[in-house]
Amino acid sequence: ANNPATYSLPPFVVNQRKRHVSTRGLKLNVQDIETDPNMRVALILPSEPVYPGQRVPITIEWSYAEEFDGVQNLRVRSLLFDHFTFIDEPVSREDNVLPIWTEQGQLSLKATGTKRTLDGREYIVLVANRFMLIDRPGEVDLDPITANITKVTRWRQDIFGQRRAVATTRVRAIGHPQKLVILPLPLDQAPASYAGAVGRGFT
Repeated sequence: ANNPATYSLPPFVVNQRKRHVSTRGLKLNVQDIETDPNMRVALILPSEPVYPGQRVPITIEWSYAEEFDGVQNLRVRSLLFDHFTFIDEPVSREDNVLPIWTEQGQLSLKATGTKRTLDGREYIVLVANRFMLIDRPGEVDLDPITANITKVTRWRQDIFGQRRAVATTRVRAIGHPQKLVILPLPLDQAPASYAGAVGRGFT
């Protein structure tokens, strides 16, 4: 679920010849998750117009201002990931990765790590880039990108002196709503030799 609410789940039905059986319907109460002031997430889209046929670069940034050992089960989610096809860099064992969540499940994106000072605080920032394939004009209203983690709130030492998590909580960061505008190609201005190429570095 993308938003807190009470959802009605319909019955699960099985039909075999003339026999029909079903479960009862259910109510699912989805509660909101507390936001963490130590965490930020951002989806960065191009500022210039985009057109069908382009490979549009986008950037995902996840920032955290505390020790990483308290972070578990990071999931970055945006509905943009389900609207378009993407091309991602291959990931090797040595690479940092940023996990994102899509309708097809979890993906690990190649990421670079850096330190950045934001509002007077130092953050560790993971930055991942993707190429989005645009196939048709239109406008897409995007809910804010989100990042959810399980955060360790209490530790204990085991008999080997290692720290073990004994209490956790679920927290999140929320980005900003955005709109992606895809303009139709200005074919009325195209020269006779135009063959459909879209991109940069030529006119």
